[in-house]
Amino acid sequence: MNEETSANAAKARVQRGVDALRAGIAPYVERHMRSRFDDDWRQYASGDGPLDAQALLKTLLANWSELFCHDPRLRRARSFVSLALDARNAVAHFAGEMEAREALRHLDAMRELLAAVGADAQASALAALYEEQRAADDNSEPASGVDVASKPNDQSRSLARSARAVADAGLSETQRWQRNYWETLHKVLDTLDGPIAGDRIPQPENWMDYAVGRTGFSLIATVRRPLAQIRAELSIQTANAKAFFGLLERDKEAIESDFGELLDWQRLPGKKASRIALTKNKVDPTDEEDWPRQHRWLAGKLNALHRVFSPRIVKLDAADWRGDDRAPED
Repeated sequence: MNEETSANAAKARVQRGVDALRAGIAPYVERHMRSRFDDDWRQYASGDGPLDAQALLKTLLANWSELFCHDPRLRRARSFVSLALDARNAVAHFAGEMEAREALRHLDAMRELLAAVGADAQASALAALYEEQRAADDNSEPASGVDVASKPNDQSRSLARSARAVADAGLSETQRWQRNYWETLHKVLDTLDGPIAGDRIPQPENWMDYAVGRTGFSLIATVRRPLAQIRAELSIQTANAKAFFGLLERDKEAIESDFGELLDWQRLPGKKASRIALTKNKVDPTDEEDWPRQHRWLAGKLNALHRVFSPRIVKLDAADWRGDDRAPED
């Protein structure tokens, strides 16, 4: 295997590790952030966009002394948070070079962090990726004429399958249907050929977020099983959220006319975020026979929100907000 192929394969393994890392630490971060900030916790998470691995790791670091350092297992693994962030940055800024020992270091750091937060399934998946990378390194000198790039060894394939199986086995029943719910939604999104693609990794959570063209703004799909609801929304989570919301609300009539129906404008006084949402009531997100109807609704609303709001939010300037005797921070 040549150096370029080896580096690309190593990068792909680390990327799979980063994906598993996000799935593993997201419930832990949310649980602890909710314990401190209740339903407003995402306002205090790092970054203004989707909660990817980078945002979750930076949330750990930003809230370390106040919140996360009190977990003794995580406190002992403090250095692995920074090393895991290095792993994420390595794949995000990959320039064609990644040595085997570098990939092994990244995978091991993420495994240690996942073990520290009790994400045993994902930690086992990382252990399998580590062994896959090590096996690939051991077999880096193939016999003459053997195309290793197109025909990976049986041990690597077996380890990859084992990693997926272990990760799946570690999910609760609720997490499995949540992940399957978003996976099925993403297939519907792909068939519509709209602005939102279904190329996101489905997460075992009750929400998924999607980019809408500007940092601090995101589209969020949520399933709310206790309330028998599903929701699509434009979420504004920046320091200027109230100003941006106010500017959009000034154009409410034109926006709703363009959208084709009334929207639920939620300023959320006392909170840093604001949202503009649509809710479908009397639905059971666990009823798979009803998923086609639910997914058509969510996919349609998400694409419509993107179509209507994306060209507007890129033009917003908080300095244009003068308000109506309400401070942007209200």
